[in-house]
Amino acid sequence: MAGYIFLDGASEEVLSGIAGFAGGAIIAMVASTMMPEAFEDSGPVTGFIAAIGLLASLVLDYFS
Repeated sequence: MAGYIFLDGASEEVLSGIAGFAGGAIIAMVASTMMPEAFEDSGPVTGFIAAIGLLASLVLDYFS
């Protein structure tokens, strides 16, 4: 509720920065939790697949 009140007139740059920070936090949490288990099963290709997935999501978001 405080965010809604205090950020009601915030610029697009501020809102984008907040969303980018939150997205990075979620990616870091998923990577620290799930990557070790996936790395045990699949090996080094796990990081490459994760990076390609992130890139694909960013490209799809940009063009949609």
